[in-house]
Amino acid sequence: MNADRIEARLARLESENRTWRRVAGAAVVAGASLALLGQAASPRIVEANRFIVKDEAGKTRIDLGPLPDGSVALSILDADGVPRQILGAAKDGAPFALLCDRGGKSRVELRAPEGVNAGLSLLDEKGVPRIGVVVSPGGQPTLATRSADGAPRLVLGESPEGAATLRLSAGDGSFRAVLGVAPDGGGSLTFRDAAGGSRAVVGLAADGTAGTSLFDAAGNRRATMRLAPDGEPTLSTFEKPAPPPK
Repeated sequence: MNADRIEARLARLESENRTWRRVAGAAVVAGASLALLGQAASPRIVEANRFIVKDEAGKTRIDLGPLPDGSVALSILDADGVPRQILGAAKDGAPFALLCDRGGKSRVELRAPEGVNAGLSLLDEKGVPRIGVVVSPGGQPTLATRSADGAPRLVLGESPEGAATLRLSAGDGSFRAVLGVAPDGGGSLTFRDAAGGSRAVVGLAADGTAGTSLFDAAGNRRATMRLAPDGEPTLSTFEKPAPPPK
């Protein structure tokens, strides 16, 4: 009888042990899974002063790191080791992007400095900016073109007052014609001499009044022709400096 009881108790204990082993095994697997998940969620941090990526031929194709002037940049090089694309931030943190030709000369520049004009420049082979698009901190856009020697030739933009303007210059960079249209619809075309003085102005006011004024070299108005909205013409000439227009 005692033997039967002992055998029954041993069988029950062995059954309980198997159950606990299964529970313990599951707990171990769960713990291992949680540990793996924790490792996967933890970011791997790699610290270095410079990163260089080389191709199969051992040539540097990507270079990331600080530059001698205090800026930091990511440079992408061609098979000849010439930088072709550069993305970085200047010493003061202002971002920039450069696209270079096969000689490593910058041909496209995009910059966004703090507190001054942000702009895009297209340069020729000599490094002269030929076309530029900028936006002032106040939001006024300007598009400009330059000659091969860097002299401005065309400037298209918007004034702080909201007027659209177009300025055209001679070969020496002096602006000789200025076209402007105000927000109210009035517009004018001004021709200037080499000294920058206005010599002829053709305009149309917002109320429909058309007019032309001629000036001497000293800037004095000498003749004015107007046509009122009702069609009434007026022609005035002045031997002496004319009074300012009303």
